[in-house]
Amino acid sequence: MLTDAEVTRVDADGTTAEVVYRHGDTEHVVGARHVLAGVAPRCWTACAAVNRQPRPSARSSR
Repeated sequence: MLTDAEVTRVDADGTTAEVVYRHGDTEHVVGARHVLAGVAPRCWTACAAVNRQPRPSARSSR
């Protein structure tokens, strides 16, 4: 676990993700299958570059 780092971007395609963060003056990238973010929705929207595709609603999948 790293403290005092700022996540600047999350790129995800639904299968894998890359988290870009700054620690000090250096930018780093880590890969992950899952990203857990304890942030407000507005903060998540600001850093997430998620490849969003509309999910079928429960009614249309029947």
